[in-house]
Amino acid sequence: MSNMKKHCEESRYRRIIMLKKRAVFVVIVGLLFALLRYVGLHVSAGEVLLRNIFQVDMSNVGKCSAKSNIVFLKTHKTAGSTVQNILMRYGLDNNLSFALPRTGHRFQYPWYFEKGSVLQENTNKENTNKGNTNYNILCHHTRFHYENIRDLMPNDSVYITVVRSPGKIFRSAFEYFQLRRKFHITKENAMEAFLDDPSYYVGRYSKTRFSRNPMFFDLGYDPHQLASEASIRNAIDYLDRIFSLVLVSDHFEESMVLLKHTLCWDINDITYFKLNERETNSTEELTKNVEEKIRQWNKADSMLFDHFNRSLWEKLSQLPYNWKKELNVLQQKNKDLEAKCINTRRISSNIKDENFRFFQPPGVSVLGIVLNDFEMQNKICVHMAKAEVPFTQELKQMYKKSIRK
Repeated sequence: MSNMKKHCEESRYRRIIMLKKRAVFVVIVGLLFALLRYVGLHVSAGEVLLRNIFQVDMSNVGKCSAKSNIVFLKTHKTAGSTVQNILMRYGLDNNLSFALPRTGHRFQYPWYFEKGSVLQENTNKENTNKGNTNYNILCHHTRFHYENIRDLMPNDSVYITVVRSPGKIFRSAFEYFQLRRKFHITKENAMEAFLDDPSYYVGRYSKTRFSRNPMFFDLGYDPHQLASEASIRNAIDYLDRIFSLVLVSDHFEESMVLLKHTLCWDINDITYFKLNERETNSTEELTKNVEEKIRQWNKADSMLFDHFNRSLWEKLSQLPYNWKKELNVLQQKNKDLEAKCINTRRISSNIKDENFRFFQPPGVSVLGIVLNDFEMQNKICVHMAKAEVPFTQELKQMYKKSIRK
């Protein structure tokens, strides 16, 4: 009887312990939901945030480790601002260090990158095999100079850049940088007039780096280095060896999936809002004749784009999982975040909060984001919508505070 009594007491004790554990679990879950509601992460409008907390991305688990040393060569008119925002948010969230411009938000562009243009730059290498370990991320506008950047950044840095189809980038640059005015073109269709005789305008008026092969210019090449197809192919082969990943603006979502895989990040790390968009982008399709003229005039950029566009799809096809499913997940997450965070998009000059105002050249309207009032304290929403200049200023202020400690 004593053994039976002892057994009953043990069973009763185990049941009590189990009930207590369940009660503690219920209390924790209740407190978590109360906390979410308190900080404004409403369940009704924010299913995405609950998924971000509870749904773990398993595609990279146990297969690789997240990369944190990154060089992003930000090219013009290629959605580079959106990629830069992703990198700045990741660095901020993971307490990484940035190589920041000493002045402004660019590294003395359009001149080549130099280490002296970095804020509080420190190039002392205690161990030359490790490289400089003071910086994790470089992602602001500069003209690419591999040797100078290599001497600054860690040796295991992942090099990334982005390209765009020649027709789209040329039309965007022609309008954004007001080449009609710079080349004194009075005809109604200024871009087509320029393409009818581009050598005339470039020879007669001051040259501009955005009028021909602008992507190759940002990548560090001058026209005389691209005089033949052979020299262009050699340049592309050289860049292909340096850059682990070249994103394609025309296939941005697919590029983000490949970025996630290359850096071994979580899918929540690559969510984004489209930034630095013009109010009225030209939607009319270019004629085949105009497209061909653009490609011929920008032959080097055309070959560059064709090569890395092929490379993008080849790399996607080699991923060890169904990347299209991941693409669908990313699209839904972006959609959910936009619904939660964004009230509207508005011309930057009409936005009161300077954190969300983008630079606007004279005569060009660029859109900024107006957040929902109850999301103004939500750091996820704020940083996803923040413009490059104020975001850079925030990082600089944080850096200066860190070195004073």
